[in-house]
This record gives sequence, C-alpha cells and structure tokens, in this order.
Amino acid sequence: MSGWVQDGGPGQVASGAPGPVASGSPGPIVGWEVPSTLPGLSVRETIGSAWRIYRRNAPVFVALAAIPAIAVALTLVPSMVIFTRTIKTMVAIVQHLDAVALRTDPQGYDLFIQQQIQAAARPESELLVLSGVASGLAVLVGVIGAALLTAAALDGIDGRRPSVRDAFRALDAHGRTLMLPALILGVASILLTIAPIALTPSFDSPAFDSPSLARATALSSLLGLAGFLVAIVVVVFAVRWAVAIPAILAEDLGLRAGLSRSAALTHGIRLRITLAFLVYGVVYGFVGFSIAAIVAVVTGFATRSVEGGVAAYLVVGLLVGMVFGPLGTAMAAHIYRLRAPLQAEAPATEPDASLGLHPGD
Repeated sequence: MSGWVQDGGPGQVASGAPGPVASGSPGPIVGWEVPSTLPGLSVRETIGSAWRIYRRNAPVFVALAAIPAIAVALTLVPSMVIFTRTIKTMVAIVQHLDAVALRTDPQGYDLFIQQQIQAAARPESELLVLSGVASGLAVLVGVIGAALLTAAALDGIDGRRPSVRDAFRALDAHGRTLMLPALILGVASILLTIAPIALTPSFDSPAFDSPSLARATALSSLLGLAGFLVAIVVVVFAVRWAVAIPAILAEDLGLRAGLSRSAALTHGIRLRITLAFLVYGVVYGFVGFSIAAIVAVVTGFATRSVEGGVAAYLVVGLLVGMVFGPLGTAMAAHIYRLRAPLQAEAPATEPDASLGLHPGD
C-alpha cells in the first residue's frame, strides 16, 4: 500500500479505497508509507523514460537548452581566461628552469619555483571577483533553464505538445517562486568561488618561509575539507528536493510547499534517485569532457595556441550541454509524474504509458 494516510486511520488511502489494517500501534494521522513496489524507478527505467521524452521532442528541448547554455558559456569566459593564463605561465616556468641554480641552491630555487607556481594559480583580484560573480550568474541562469526544460518535459509526459512559448509561460507564472532559491544559490556560489583563493596567503612575500608554507598548506587543506562537506550537504538536499521544480510547476505551489512536496515524493526512493543521477552525471560528464578535451587538444596543436584550445573546449562543451543537458530535467519530471499519482488523485489526462509511467501503482 502507498499514499497519504488520512484521518480514517492507517487502513484508508487518499482515494478513499479501504486498505489492509496495519498491525501494532497506529502511526501519525498523516504520514507517508513507502510503497511495496516501485515500478519505473530503476536506474535503467528512469534514464530510458527520460530519453524517450527527450527524443520525441528533441527540437524543443535543444532550443530551450540553448538559451541558458549560451548564457552559462558567456559567464565561463573569465574562468577560461584565468585557466589560459595559468597554463601559459606553467609552460613558461618549465621552459625556463635553471639547472645551475637548482644544483647550487636547491632549497632557495625550490622556494622560488613555488612562488612562481602560486602566482600563476592566483589570478588578479579583479579577474577573480569577475569570475566569482559570473559563477553566481551561471547558477541563476541554470535554475531558469531547468524550469524551462521541466515545463517542456511535463507537457511531453502528460500528452501535450511542448513548445518554447508554453515553457516561457510556465516560467513567467512561477518566476517569483523560483527566483529566491536561484539568487541564494548564486550568492553562495560566488562566496565559495572567491573565498578559498582570497583566504589563502600569498607565497610572494620576501618573509615567506617554511612555517608560512606549512600554515598555507594547512589552511588549504581545511578549505578543501570544508568544500567537501559542503558538497555532501548539497547532494543530500539536491536529492531530497529533486522534484521540487516539477511540483511547483505542475501543482502551482509556493517555494516552501514545493520543497515539502518534493521531500514527501522522494521519501523512500532517494537512493534510487541518487544512483540514477550519478549514472547520468558520470556518463554525461565523461562523454562531454572526452569530446571537448580531444577537440581542444587538436585545436590547440593545430593553432599552436592555448587560447585556441580553450575556446574550442568552451564551444564543444556548450554544444554537448545543449544536446545532453535536457536529459537531467526529463529524469526529474519522469520521477515526479510516477510518484505524484501515488499521493493525489490521478490527473484528468492520463500520462503516456509508453514513457514507462504506471499511474495508480
């Protein structure tokens, strides 16, 4: 049995049909009971259903994905400039290694090389701030893009023909609800981007010595650990709220109600959701990175410039994101549409059964 337990007791489901009487002490008046069977929610079924949703409406998905993808690519330009300068400086350091100085004063020359490497990895403050602000804008644009793609995916699942215009209408109707979390995430991204480098002491001070290096190393380790813990927290809440955007769009909910709805819908299946998105992320990341890296290396050698390779990587990454990025939002929409009928009356328009949906299970 699955569904919301109503006032009638644990043997009554949301639809009013009697169910088996639970043994033992009764649970809370209202609560979630994990379904005994969860058809359509295996990793293979989730990704497969999302692929079928995407394949049937590929032109609309690619068009919608292009808008945030281009905006995100533009926000990555400062980071690409930093990366390009770092690579060029590293190459110059290797090319100008002084073997004589290394033999005569190995400790002093080693400290000199450390200073050069740190200077290469530490961009100008203005460029660092610009990169941090750009990363925050990328998060904001990403949330908007996810809402557009989710609206199109829900239309496709529910038997409607997705369109760019309808997706923007859905975004316009729920824009205020989605902007607050997008802004919060954007500001957090800015802080997390700038803080690690800003707090790390510089190696180029004349008074820099071994104890200073030890303190800098310890601080970098602490910042890395803090970043790892933050990443774990982000993943936990991302899975808990994986279907918040579909719930907000489909049920016209506010932010708090949408998050609560997602928490209820994902209860009992969060491990499956994690595995499904992990597989999708690994495949998407590996394929995207491999293609972009190969094209970047070939272009870099062909043009004999680091800038050419970085530009090629950015363009190919943009194209890969436009093609494969919509699958993630289609997966979230698929999970939502499978779970929502379990806790609410079935929608007037039955979902497309060929997409792997089983209303009423």
